[in-house]
Amino acid sequence: MREIKFRVWDEEMKIMTFVPDKNAEAFCLKLPLKNVMQYTGLHDKNGKEIYEGDLIKWGIHIDEVIWQINGYVFSDEGFRLSSCNEKAEVIGNIYENPNLPETSVGKR
Repeated sequence: MREIKFRVWDEEMKIMTFVPDKNAEAFCLKLPLKNVMQYTGLHDKNGKEIYEGDLIKWGIHIDEVIWQINGYVFSDEGFRLSSCNEKAEVIGNIYENPNLPETSVGKR
């Protein structure tokens, strides 16, 4: 069973906040859902935790991690993150790095 964790982008302060485990539900209910990102339970090739909204580099491609009905994916082809997370690298996220190239999934 994977660990359930969240982080939240604070639009006003322009900082990423990791939600305390004990208060996650109450904490997240007070924030805009678009700013809440769940931990995927996976790590990149450098051991960094991967969250929704992360931008990952896989080969020459940069894509956003998103949730779809069949799990966490990236790219227009719907590649399952769990099949290649150990070859991918987290290089930022959609909030702190808005100037990275537009991704094929996120279409920011």
